Amino acid sequence: MKHISILFVAFLFLSCDEQEVVNYPDCINRPDSIVQSLGCGNLFLYQFIDSSKAITVSLDANRLGITKKCRTFNLSNADSTIIVRLEIEGNSSDSVYFNFCNDVIPPNFGVTKKLKATSGQLFISASEDSPFAINQSYRVSVKLKDLRLYDSDSNQEIFLDEIIFWDVLVGFLPG
Repeated sequence: MKHISILFVAFLFLSCDEQEVVNYPDCINRPDSIVQSLGCGNLFLYQFIDSSKAITVSLDANRLGITKKCRTFNLSNADSTIIVRLEIEGNSSDSVYFNFCNDVIPPNFGVTKKLKATSGQLFISASEDSPFAINQSYRVSVKLKDLRLYDSDSNQEIFLDEIIFWDVLVGFLPG
């Protein structure tokens, strides 16, 4: 009887589905210090470096198939589905330069200087496996690593070691 019990337990163990359990956020560790990051849509994120500069990430979450399981993208090879930029405000003191995730444009809206990433890696994990229905909110964490941007005006490269957008609420549309 003892052998039958062992065989039965072994059968139960082997017959269970081998589903991988993925916890959100996969592959991105919680930073010691969380910098406020915001976002909207499917999918736009922003984080201010200081009062005159912001890092933005825009990607097509549906097309890229973002899930709880970590995805890694090389920004050197990224097409139009992933755009990472450093946005820098202009010199006019009476202009509003940052108006992210808002469909109301102020009358004195200025144009930012936009430096596109030339290389680096983007790691992403979402709180849901298929969260991408219209107006469905979900959370996403993104890590940018070894980010390089090029300023053609000054002929200089800008390097940012690591930026983490931690557990940002997205999915909803501005308005």
